[in-house]
Amino acid sequence: MKPPATVILLISSEQDWLTQLAQHLTSAGRKIVTKHVPDGAAFQNSRPTEPTSGAIATLIRAIADIQPQVLVLDQAGLSADSHAVIASSPATRRITQHVIGATAAEMETVAEAIAELEADPPPTINCQRALLPEAIEGIALFNAGDYYTAHDPLEAAWNQETAPDRDLYRALLQVSVGYHHITKGNYRGAVKLLLRAKQWLAKLPDQCRGVEIGAFRANAVDVEAALLRLGPDNIADFDTTLIKPIVYHPIADDK
Repeated sequence: MKPPATVILLISSEQDWLTQLAQHLTSAGRKIVTKHVPDGAAFQNSRPTEPTSGAIATLIRAIADIQPQVLVLDQAGLSADSHAVIASSPATRRITQHVIGATAAEMETVAEAIAELEADPPPTINCQRALLPEAIEGIALFNAGDYYTAHDPLEAAWNQETAPDRDLYRALLQVSVGYHHITKGNYRGAVKLLLRAKQWLAKLPDQCRGVEIGAFRANAVDVEAALLRLGPDNIADFDTTLIKPIVYHPIADDK
């Protein structure tokens, strides 16, 4: 099977920087994505937490939606505040990040670092194994609409598993907690958890350990979009029928 393309996201307020670096990094097996943002001053005075509104929150959401393997930030074309938020946000901090200027030497250093990463990719999850019993219990509770109680067995499964296989349970867990926040009217909590979950869902194929991840991921996107349209003042109007059950077909364990 052909390995997936390496997605490299370049972000700057300077178009020349984006163009030059994109040309420098272009290679077979790579997908270069450039994002031109407003003047870097728009991101100043941001705090390294988890913003849910404003320019920096919009930028973090864009990064989470793209899910690049490598993120390259313009040292001059973005504020130091934006660098700090992206580096610390639970939704983006695990992405390999480089902050560079516009010199040829810096661009070449990043190109070499990306080539090393591609030569030694991280391990992938084994989707042919059966789910842990705790995860099956958590899915049953989730499908019954008890998103809060589902947290405990899903967290137990996540704690038992080893990386990278635990990412499946982390994805189910974070979405479940996000949905619980929706039912309790906690807009900020729901937005944060659904945003964090994207990095784990993005790593999974459409079917994994009997779980229809593709459908689950698509539903999480729909739920998040509906939540963002409502905004924090209207979360009480959220239509919970938009939340669909997890489709699960038990499989035999194949270690």
